[in-house]
Amino acid sequence: MKISKINKNWLLVGLLAVMLTVAGWQYGQVRQQIQLQATGVSGCAGHTEKWECDHDPDDECSWKSNGSCYIISPGVYGDCDGHCESEPDEPNPSVSPVPSASPTLLCAVQGRKVIMPGNLRIEPASSQTASLAGNGSSTANPYYFVGVAAGSKTVSVTTPAGYTVGYTLCINDISCHNNTPTPGSSVTFDCPAGNYPVNGYADLYWHYTPLPNPSASPLPSVSPNPSVSPAPLPSVSPNPSVSPAPNPSVSPNPSVSPAPSISPSPQPSASPLLAGNARLVIRKFKDDNQDGNWDNNESSTGQEWHFQYRISSDPWQDYTTSSDTGWGGAVDISKGTKVEVKELEQSGWSNTTGLTLIRILDEEKTYYFDFGNFKAPTVVTAETPVQAPETGLSSRWQIWAALATLGIALQFLAILL
Repeated sequence: MKISKINKNWLLVGLLAVMLTVAGWQYGQVRQQIQLQATGVSGCAGHTEKWECDHDPDDECSWKSNGSCYIISPGVYGDCDGHCESEPDEPNPSVSPVPSASPTLLCAVQGRKVIMPGNLRIEPASSQTASLAGNGSSTANPYYFVGVAAGSKTVSVTTPAGYTVGYTLCINDISCHNNTPTPGSSVTFDCPAGNYPVNGYADLYWHYTPLPNPSASPLPSVSPNPSVSPAPLPSVSPNPSVSPAPNPSVSPNPSVSPAPSISPSPQPSASPLLAGNARLVIRKFKDDNQDGNWDNNESSTGQEWHFQYRISSDPWQDYTTSSDTGWGGAVDISKGTKVEVKELEQSGWSNTTGLTLIRILDEEKTYYFDFGNFKAPTVVTAETPVQAPETGLSSRWQIWAALATLGIALQFLAILL
């Protein structure tokens, strides 16, 4: 059967109308989906089932476990009219919000252990133990307790024998440690929370002060010669501008540093030795037995004696000992410093201990540099005796002639008899 040209045209128009109808319906569905995604549907959170439209007259959604409907947001679905399924459903625990734990507020405790005066980071302070209650302890210097809970904290330290301790505490600051320390070996304070090391920290210094040292008191006078009335020698003041640097690499020669026996001369009075310092004293004695030691029965030389000393590699400095006691003044220097002392020789005396002594003063005590001398014997030059001149030859012939004459006379006498 032939289709007329007119029928063909109507057929094309019909197909075009159907296509336009379908395109319009699809456009409506897409627009509705976009609108649902933009506006959202309340009350659908927690539903994981998927729904599809069943195209009922009222256009409601049916409950389908294998279908699909418009997704408004992840885990939230709506029906064809933008309504949420009213039928109850079990919520999905995996998408339930998990309450976040409250963050822990943290702080840090830090500090140093120092010797007074001067806040020196030396022993015995450096090795003392600092303890933070509930967070352990540390012997480091400086010490740190980082990442501890903020709030009330108690810090304590150990104290060595012969020292007292106090503290200075700065909160979010480090500039308070030249203030007068508060006495005590334990302190409780509120450690603030913050962003360490910018803030949220406590800076806690422990200041150790040495107790008065009884061993630094002047020694009692031991004078074997009561006729000697020694006068104290004015103390020699060291040059305060000199700041010697320790030189531990140089080892002193023990062979030139004889250990002195008990000094027979009185020691001039000296001030207590400060912590971290050592003391130098030079002494001159008359070494009668020439053994290099100042024995109890030996005295001073009876005259002033001049020396020179230097600290590390600093310039030489002059030093004089007393003619009465043989002692010089006290010179205090930093512990661990090398000292070299040399004697300036005097005519008529011979040295018994060496003209130069070198030591490293590595302890907090008084070091004695003793130099012994004895009087050199006087050499007497004998003069050649005057000899009488010998008798000449003429006098000898006269003696021989007399003897010869006497012999001849005796012979004649013997013949006659």
